[in-house]
Amino acid sequence: MVDVVTQAFAILFVGAILGWVFEKSVYSTFIGYLLGGLLVSLLFVNLGVDVSALFNEVSFLSNLGIVIFSFEMGLFMGIESILKNLNKILVIELSSYPVL
Repeated sequence: MVDVVTQAFAILFVGAILGWVFEKSVYSTFIGYLLGGLLVSLLFVNLGVDVSALFNEVSFLSNLGIVIFSFEMGLFMGIESILKNLNKILVIELSSYPVL
């Protein structure tokens, strides 16, 4: 039986490796981290390891990752681009709240 800590380290390790590879080839480490997490999770499921405990334990980290990704995308876009398209951003944000 694989414990939660080993599962988390395996996902982070494979995600970091794929993030580095994707940074060198595709420029986005985020895609590498997503693909690494998906591949390791599928591997654990195919090996019969219960991954539901891991997802319950790391829900805070997943929310933190989304916040950090949002800040990174904001920095990548630049403040000029954000201010230039502020009206479109506000319309999208305000229309998404009733849906959520």
